[in-house]
Amino acid sequence: MAIINVVANVIVPVFGVLGVGYAVAWREWFNVDATRGLAFYTMRVAIPAMLFRAMSITDLPAYFPYRFVACYFLAAGFMFLLGTLLSRRLFYLPPAERALFAFGCSYSNLVLVGIPLVLTAWGDDAVLPLFTIVAFNTVILFTPLTMMLEADRHHRLPLIKQIGAALLGLIRNQYITSILAGLAVNLLGLPWPVALESILKMIAASATPCALFCMGATLARQRIAGEIRAASLISLVKLILFPASVWLLGHYLLGIDNDWLVVAVTIAAMPTGINIYLFAEQYQKGIALATTTTVLSTLFAVATVTVALTLLGAG
Repeated sequence: MAIINVVANVIVPVFGVLGVGYAVAWREWFNVDATRGLAFYTMRVAIPAMLFRAMSITDLPAYFPYRFVACYFLAAGFMFLLGTLLSRRLFYLPPAERALFAFGCSYSNLVLVGIPLVLTAWGDDAVLPLFTIVAFNTVILFTPLTMMLEADRHHRLPLIKQIGAALLGLIRNQYITSILAGLAVNLLGLPWPVALESILKMIAASATPCALFCMGATLARQRIAGEIRAASLISLVKLILFPASVWLLGHYLLGIDNDWLVVAVTIAAMPTGINIYLFAEQYQKGIALATTTTVLSTLFAVATVTVALTLLGAG
């Protein structure tokens, strides 16, 4: 019965809203401009508001959860290295495509799928571990990808300039700044006007459905464009090996509290983030690989996330 509860309480609501977005965009009742407008609101307004508000009111731990962060990102780093090796040995991909392959194996769709699904599955207790990973995810995983892509584009660009370009992009990331601003408000104990709290709460409440709808509408305009074998292997690593590695590290080696560990495993079980496609478009490398990976990993995730949540005791 556990799997029925997971499907009814988590999978159907989350992927149902995503499916509505897909269907509406596929029928062209929601055009490209509308999707872009909703994406701008979701990623630039609603989600930053949700991150800021959550971090400003969450009860913070007495110490930094370094073992929890290490658990998730050690596994992510191993997946990145494994992806680099597989892309070179099995598919003989050039450097830029190898970077995208490795990124696809290790980078979860946190914003558009992960945040809504984790909060639906695990509730408010998941806020702190979830946003801890959100805060570090971009910093840790965008940096090697950006450096590898920049190195491919500018073969002789000095390393310090590659690092500088990557860090500049991270400083401008609205999710990181929202989390840090909310954390500062929390630590300083700054008072909140009731009216401002109400406005933030209403905007934050729109983040989850808007993110899922937007993800569905975006997928409706992407197609499986070749590289099916490579994209399928990325999906296998991302959806199965990554969460399994997080669980093994957290449970057996690092002794992570179960309430936090289930959040990390759930995040690791998310499909590949749509950022792989955005990077591919930006650098005009591996677009077919990125597009197919985004579509296939999201489709496969309906089944694999259901199994993962059932094993973790959600629902």
